[in-house]
Amino acid sequence: MIIRLRSRDGLERITVDAAGTVGTLRQQISSDLSMPREHVTLSKDQKLLLSKNPEQFKDLSNNKLRLKQAGVQHGDMIYMQYPFERTVQSVVKKSVFEGRGFGAKMTRGGILYGNKDEEGNVTVHAIYEPPQEASPETLQMERETEEEMRADFIAKSLGMEKVGWIFTQSSKERDYIMNSEEISQMAAWQDEVGEHCVTGVVSLAVSDEGSDVSDQCVKLVKAGWFDVQKEPSGVSTLTNPKEPTQKQPVIVAGKDVKEVDNDYFLIPYMRQSSSKPYWQRLADFHLLMYLAKQPGLDLVNDVAVLLECIKHKASVPEGYTLIIDSLAES
Repeated sequence: MIIRLRSRDGLERITVDAAGTVGTLRQQISSDLSMPREHVTLSKDQKLLLSKNPEQFKDLSNNKLRLKQAGVQHGDMIYMQYPFERTVQSVVKKSVFEGRGFGAKMTRGGILYGNKDEEGNVTVHAIYEPPQEASPETLQMERETEEEMRADFIAKSLGMEKVGWIFTQSSKERDYIMNSEEISQMAAWQDEVGEHCVTGVVSLAVSDEGSDVSDQCVKLVKAGWFDVQKEPSGVSTLTNPKEPTQKQPVIVAGKDVKEVDNDYFLIPYMRQSSSKPYWQRLADFHLLMYLAKQPGLDLVNDVAVLLECIKHKASVPEGYTLIIDSLAES
């Protein structure tokens, strides 16, 4: 029969003859667990585990007592105390990945499900990770699969909808914020989900900055203007899909260019809510935390003024708007 043994080191199991004695049980413990039998106290009383006087527990002290007579049956829990340290084998085997250094070697992505309120705030409740192929620089998620349809159904039944996506950037060093593929995928998601679309970026960098891409970028990606890059970089090459053989420049910000810095397509946080009252644009905890760290803004004298404006839905003094706008543009 199987006996469960509980000690301060965890739960273990041994197999012992049902017709055996307490001495047989001790011998099996010594054999299977490599423990000296004479130093082990056994009892059916769980108070043994915390007792400072284990010798008081006598119910399984007689080695000649048959297990059946002691009331020990198949599957019973026997408590065990001993005065020495043990190295107990883990019940769950460690993954081969646990011995590796921390760091994301490959990119991964997931679909975000949640809700948006009347003010445009998005709350994420669930992440679905579809089948995908990835490398340190590229990510291709399988879309419109049967499994994603099930995820959509479950989300809709729970009152949720797609609100964006999240992806990891590999630990490979880069000198740019987003490469062309990431920019293109952000634009595609915004086109699919809408203006409330959320893009989450997970990386090893100690920062948390929120960005979307511009409506112009969404339209260019949808129309097929972005060229596929052989090597990821922070610059995108644009080609007119209607005249792909013509290497004519593209007009960006009033200038003729052949390549565009990807930062041009990213929208800083403050621009995303430019249509809202200024106090409402500042009503973001992490934005206020960021402002509180700026050398030009004092927490007590300056940030406190902004907090009062938010609390009372009041106009923000022009001097502060100029400072904050300059930070958003930098």
